[in-house]
Order: sequence, then structure tokens, then C-alpha cells
Amino acid sequence: MKHHFPFFTANPSVTYLDSAATTQRLQHVIDSNQRFLATDNATVHRAAYRKATLATETYESSRAVLAKLINANSDEIVFTSGATESINMIADGLSTSNLVGTKILVCASEHHANLLPWQKLAKRLDLSIEVLPLSENGTFSPTTFEQWVKLIDEDVCLIACAHVSNVLGNIYPIKQLCLLANKYNAITVIDGTQAVAHLSVDMTDLNCDFYVFSGHKMYGPTGVGILFGKYHQLATMQVSKLGGEMVSNVSYQTFTAQPPPLKFEAGTPNITGVIGIKHAALFLMENFHQIISHERRLSQYLLQQLRKVNDLRILGNIGLSSVLNESAQINTNENIEAPEGNIGIVSFIHESADNHSLAEQLWHQDISLRYGHHCAMPLLSSLALGACLRISLGAYNDKTDVDRFISALLHSLGDIKNNDKKSLLLKNEMQERPSNEKALIDDIIQASDWSTKHRALLLLSKCLKTLPQEERNELSAIDGCEAAVWLRFNVEHGWQAYSDSKVIRGILALLLYVTKAGNKVNYSNYLEELGLSSYFSVGRRDGVNKIISRLQSVL
Repeated sequence: MKHHFPFFTANPSVTYLDSAATTQRLQHVIDSNQRFLATDNATVHRAAYRKATLATETYESSRAVLAKLINANSDEIVFTSGATESINMIADGLSTSNLVGTKILVCASEHHANLLPWQKLAKRLDLSIEVLPLSENGTFSPTTFEQWVKLIDEDVCLIACAHVSNVLGNIYPIKQLCLLANKYNAITVIDGTQAVAHLSVDMTDLNCDFYVFSGHKMYGPTGVGILFGKYHQLATMQVSKLGGEMVSNVSYQTFTAQPPPLKFEAGTPNITGVIGIKHAALFLMENFHQIISHERRLSQYLLQQLRKVNDLRILGNIGLSSVLNESAQINTNENIEAPEGNIGIVSFIHESADNHSLAEQLWHQDISLRYGHHCAMPLLSSLALGACLRISLGAYNDKTDVDRFISALLHSLGDIKNNDKKSLLLKNEMQERPSNEKALIDDIIQASDWSTKHRALLLLSKCLKTLPQEERNELSAIDGCEAAVWLRFNVEHGWQAYSDSKVIRGILALLLYVTKAGNKVNYSNYLEELGLSSYFSVGRRDGVNKIISRLQSVL
């Protein structure tokens, strides 16, 4: 299906495996946006002239298409800027009159966007938050669901759960979950951002109270999303945005809001985004069976190839030797079939390699995948991880993409292994540590390629004055880095630091070496002069800048 996406024509060397972060755009989506802006641009719901009427009709036709995509009514579809805004609107719009009970349940694998708003709501309404746990290595099974069932009782007022985990790829039994929630009058909020482009989604069948998703995860534009809400829920929800067009009557003292969905759409909306998401939805509806079948076969092939790589730890259901299948039964009174265990998201770490370096090596080979905590820090912490690599497949991926990735992965692991061996040999040749550091910095300056600079950084990491394990805490942690980083200064020991990435340990050793030399250094310029900055990914550059900021705040 690559021919539907101009990105791949423009970037034939790129292997794009990051669709869980954002999908590439359909040509039809791009064309529809350009056509509207060039020939039909007008605002909506505000005027009676021809172009404005046409714009409003086009805008509202998008609402009808999105309703059809998920089998809902048009007046239950609210256009937002994305799933994050949708969830925040729900959390801000609920009050004690909407809720029965005092406990919020969230799944252990939730994206921050489906966790932080509930923390805010809990604080506002004096509610508690409890976690629906996962099993070892982030897996979900009928036994796990039995644990969930025990937590759902009359004290639960709201359950927040992704339809599909953005880290693990686990598909959760949302229909069963909603049946249990309805039994206790608990509101259900389902994050469908990773589901809509990969599964058939039916609001009547799922029977959830709210369901949210984003355009840019379903081959559509950024800046537009959908908030589905049962009409009676939308009617009783408070609005969090006020302004033009969401009202039916206004005086200087008060106003009357329009009925749903327009009461939630204050101000001039993202018209091109709404038009674009319509064409993405049409593409999905026309090709669903083909997409689902193709992605399932491709994810199985990917898993087969990954299992040939030694020392890989694969997270979630896809890492099981036998994943849940469509005949597996969730143990509830309703005896409903469990869904397929996962979609084409594979998160993993290599047990014997520096995974930060591995991600960097893949980046240099034009493999586009994500490394980090994937906006799910509590989940990664529960798995005793600071970060992991994630592959996420889309409709446009094929076996060639998988083969390119596997080849690059094996090549990268080979390079890392060779660099470790060379570093050990070099270390045995070195004598005094200060001269070692200077010699290695000279090696970095003289190196003309990343492989040589990388090897010198790995060796330099062994010169770092390590911060003891017991002092790696919130006070010494540097937040916002791809890898976990701790940095501390005290009079007795001077600077001490640590990172779970060998490369970052090398960069720390480099920065601390020039710091203790008493030089006044522009750290950013120094890294440029060493020829390192050009090899940094955006994530690594951001992390290094945070380390530099911590150094500068103390000096």
C-alpha cells in the first residue's frame, strides 16, 4: 500500500517503523486539504454564502463518516485537537453528579494522556486511583483479567483503559470490561488511538461511555481527533472551552450552550484537519479486511525473525510463545470471546547490549523506530526498565521493511560487540586515568566517523566517577532524557554521575573531565568542536542539553 503514501516515494531509503507515534499521510488526505484551501476555503457554521455553506456541509459530512467508522450516531462525535484534548475534556467535564463511587481504575500500561487527567480529577474530587495490573513482562491473559474483575466493585466510579497498549501492543477485552463497569454504574473511558487503524471498532458492541482517538495515528492529519461520548453523557458533561458557536443564546450575564456535539466545539475549528480525517476514515473502511490480514501476517513474520536474535527480551503478549487467540475465553459470567492478543507493536530490549547505543546505530542506518519510555513511564518502571525500543507497523509496511530492520539490527549488534572488544583491548593498554581521558578525547577529535567516536565514548565511559546506587534518586536524577541519568556534586566527592547508557556515561565523563579541569567551557560548542553533535538524534541532543543545564546550574 506504499503507493498511497507520498512519504515513501520521497524517502525510499527510510524504513519507517514508528506508526504508533504517527502514521504517514495518505495522498487523498493531502489532496483534500490542498483542494479545500485553494478553492473552497471558508469558515463553518457562521455564514449563509455559498462557499461557507459548502464548507459547513463538508465539515458535517466528516462527522457522519467518522460516526459510521465506529458505528455511532453523528451527534455523539465531537471534533477535538486529538485524543489528549479529548481525555482532558472528559476529565474536566465530569463532576460528582456524574460519578458513583470514589475510586478510579487505570490500566498499568496507560499512556500519560490517559493517566494524568485522572490524577487531576482525583485531586479535584477527592478520589483515589488504583491500577489494573498486568502479568510478568507486561502480558495480559484470562488470569490477568480475573485479577481485574476482583478490583471492579460498587466503589469504582470510572475505568480508564486503552483499547490497545501503545507500548505492548496488547489488545484488552474492552467489551467485557465495559459490561462489568456498567454493572456498577462506573463510567468507562477508552483510549482507542492505537486501535482504530488496526481493528474494527464498534461503539454499539463495545458499549463504552467514551472513546477517543487521533487523526495522525490513522493516516490522517495532526491536530484533529475524535471524542465519542454516549449522548446522555455529553449532555450532562460540563464544557471546558467557551466561545463562539458553542452557544445558542448569550446575554451579558449568562449563556445557554448548544446541545452536543457543538457545545464542545468553541471557536473556529481545525476545518482542514476534520476534512482530512474524513478521507483517512474512508480509506480504512474501504480497506479494513485487507489491512488487518496484512498486518497480522507481517507481525507474525517480524516476530519469527526477532526470535532468531539471541538475548532479546520482547515485552507484552506478542512476546509469548503462544499469544491469546480468538477462541480463548475470558472468565466472566457473559463468557464472551477474548480478542486477538496483540497488534503489530513490538517493544523489546537486548539483554547484553547498550540499548541506547543500539537505537543510535539503527538511526544511522535510516531505521525509523522509537526508543524511550513511550509516554508510559509507570509501565516501564513496573517492568524494571528505563526505556525500550519499539517497532510499530502500519498498512504500508511490508516484508522488505522487516528484512531491512533485521539486517540493520544484526549489523548494529555486531558493531556494538566489536566496539566492546576493542574498548577492552584499549583499556588494557592504558595506564593512568587522567592521561587515558585525554587520549580518548584526542581519539574523538581525530575520528572521522561515528563508529570510531562511538568506540572512544564507550571506553571513556569506564573513566566516569560513578554515583553510588543508593544515591541515584529523585534529587540526582535528570528528567527528560532518553536514558536514565543521575548527576550530583558535593564537596567531598566532587562530581559523580551514572546512566544506564554506556554512550551517555561516556558523554558524562567527557563533560566532567573538562569541568574539573577548571576551564570555562561552552559545553554545546565543545561538543560541536569534537564532532559529536551532528551524530546526536533529537532525543539524545535534548538529553545532553539537560545534562549541560544541570552542570551550569551548579557551576
